[in-house]
Amino acid sequence: MRWRLAAVCGGGLALLGGGAASSLAEAQHPAGDTLELVQVVFRHGARTPLSQKYWPELVREWDACGQAYTPVPLDIRTEDGQPRPANPDDVKQVETRFPGGCSKGELTRLGQRQALAFGRWLRRRYVDNLGFLPGDRKQDTLLPRTTNYARTVATLAGVLTGLYPGDEGPVPALTTPEMDEVLYANVRSCARLKELVGGLHAEARASAKGDEGVQALGRELAAAMGLPPGHRVSWLNLHDALTSMQAHDKPIPEGVRSRPDLLLALDRQAVTSFLHVVAPPHSTGRQEEVLRLGMGRMLRMLEERMEETVAGTARHRMLLYSGHDSTLMPLLVALGKEVETWPAYMSNLVFENWRRGDGQRYVKVLYNGEALGLQELCGTPECPLQDFRRAVMAPLQLDSATYAEECVVHPKHTGPAGTRVETRQRGVSIGSSMQEEDE
Repeated sequence: MRWRLAAVCGGGLALLGGGAASSLAEAQHPAGDTLELVQVVFRHGARTPLSQKYWPELVREWDACGQAYTPVPLDIRTEDGQPRPANPDDVKQVETRFPGGCSKGELTRLGQRQALAFGRWLRRRYVDNLGFLPGDRKQDTLLPRTTNYARTVATLAGVLTGLYPGDEGPVPALTTPEMDEVLYANVRSCARLKELVGGLHAEARASAKGDEGVQALGRELAAAMGLPPGHRVSWLNLHDALTSMQAHDKPIPEGVRSRPDLLLALDRQAVTSFLHVVAPPHSTGRQEEVLRLGMGRMLRMLEERMEETVAGTARHRMLLYSGHDSTLMPLLVALGKEVETWPAYMSNLVFENWRRGDGQRYVKVLYNGEALGLQELCGTPECPLQDFRRAVMAPLQLDSATYAEECVVHPKHTGPAGTRVETRQRGVSIGSSMQEEDE
């Protein structure tokens, strides 16, 4: 039986403070065991909508942006030492202004505070409680990495400000051109993944159109939103808009606000639609290939850091990866979880590598501050390192050379090898986020 992951409903807020989640995680480390490595993967904090549907008739101003505090400055460079490259997609979002002054997809003041709170949680656990990190940042202790988007960069800065308050920086951090990004399923660099995504999205749409329950939900949502009869709901766009509106206390129609069951149903349908593309069900016969091509290089990156720790050659004790919901959701599926609700803003996965007194090593995973049992993979809540590598890493991880080989569209597929990789499929865009296009 698969473990069902029911996170914060609606993709809203994942806040870690002094509550039960943090104390639970902090209490669960056996005396005598030694923490050797921590890798932290997190979604950005709260932001404005990426879709420009559904909210314009309801929200007069997006006035939630601007600086909530002074974050530590970052020195962001590529792995070969070049300055942070331009990202045309990010530039387009930043230049798309909403009434009130915010940009499309911009990290808001709330999102900045969430990032700061998460950084403080990291400090409490790894500096104050476990003594794993030094009280002041050391150059070789920490390696931050971010996707090349303004909201993930700003989130990383907030996390680092909470982790090391008073640090004047600049803190070195890595990014990459979007064509080379590994922190989400990258159809720009993989023709085979593009082909798979297109087919899976078409399947998901056809399945939804043929499911009377889904169609009834669409009609009910459209009526509750005050939309015209016959309107076809865009699940991901409506979910994106309502999530952001709720997080920032913007008005939503009474017919939706008074129906938490309807919001939950929307959340689950959006999850179903998204996962069918980035981590399809086993029944499709394509889950492993999509996860390999979408997240295999990131899994390889995580595994390499674990290998270096075992070999005694690791330079860094903690690695931070600032990403997206499209980073977390396929990783959760790779960990054997059945994701039922959308990861909240600032949701996070923490991979901890521990060594017992007898020398045996194991991996412990936290999700939003709570221990994430790994029984599906290893039969126990914590996974012996060799079992974790066998069950998670071995089937899915890819090095760069293998990735290039597997991304070629061969004659047995529907397109010729070397086909130019477009960044958009008809009706859907995917990468750091996924939205449905207007038809």
